[in-house]
Amino acid sequence: MAIADPVAITVNSVAVSLPKTGTTEHGGVYTKDDGTISVRVNHIPAKTSQGVTKRTLALTVVKTAADPLNASLNVQKSYTFYLNAQEPAVGFTIAEKKDISQALMTWVNATSGANLVKWLGGES
Repeated sequence: MAIADPVAITVNSVAVSLPKTGTTEHGGVYTKDDGTISVRVNHIPAKTSQGVTKRTLALTVVKTAADPLNASLNVQKSYTFYLNAQEPAVGFTIAEKKDISQALMTWVNATSGANLVKWLGGES
């Protein structure tokens, strides 16, 4: 099953459509028409049955902001948030991997994202 094209994502209460703009051997890239928002999907397969498959989802947002050292200059800045999974070639079903992944995402998003805010603020 493939990821829908375009990818529909909501950033700061604004729905954004991201059509597929690139394909690699192990993934794809979905980008807003002005290049300010993108989602990257990547799967690096295990090389042996004892190896680990690495999967990554990344959301990048680019914006223009004032340079704190020179207020008359604007600079482009980007923020990327990654979801990474490392899985053994055997031992876990897709259902088990989904349950484990959702457990962490549920904890992060509990109480309107309170744990995410704490983590982004440097708490541990």
